Amino acid sequence: MSIFTKTYLNKLNYISLTITILFFSSISSWSQNIPPAINATGDQAYCPLSKINIVTQFDIIDPDDTELTALHIQISQGYVLGEDFLSLQNTALHPNVSTEWNSSEGKLTLKSSGSGNVSYTDVISAVKDVVFESNSELVYDEKYFSFTLGNANYLPSTGHYYEYISDLGITWTSARAAAETKTYLA
Repeated sequence: MSIFTKTYLNKLNYISLTITILFFSSISSWSQNIPPAINATGDQAYCPLSKINIVTQFDIIDPDDTELTALHIQISQGYVLGEDFLSLQNTALHPNVSTEWNSSEGKLTLKSSGSGNVSYTDVISAVKDVVFESNSELVYDEKYFSFTLGNANYLPSTGHYYEYISDLGITWTSARAAAETKTYLA
């Protein structure tokens, strides 16, 4: 299964949000894990050189789990290194959530501030306080944001998730065959 949610800044500096949820695997018995679904809304005006929440509403629906290892929010298209940033505001309100900003990937990771997993309740609350900002006076390119569970990166132009797996000496044909057997959150 893959989950993709995108938010973008259009040429008029409005943030819009579109949600697409694709299920690739079927559930054949109740003993299997049911993949979570993400629901989010947005549609806000963005003023350059300011901060704006990336969502106005956010929820994770999962009937058989209550926590996760990490949630990644990535500026997956239109990211400008050194100009665009994501950060968690009001950190005192989120004592169970820690963040890590990866500037080379344009990715903010939300995870437990302690050891182990973080609850959906804590992550949902924190995502509502994540803001986008650009230190550029002119924001022309559309900015796409993706939310992912796990370590995959989403690329909107292909509609696929990508994960780096180290395997020295593997051929391209063997790597493609191995990738085709992978499922995301199935």
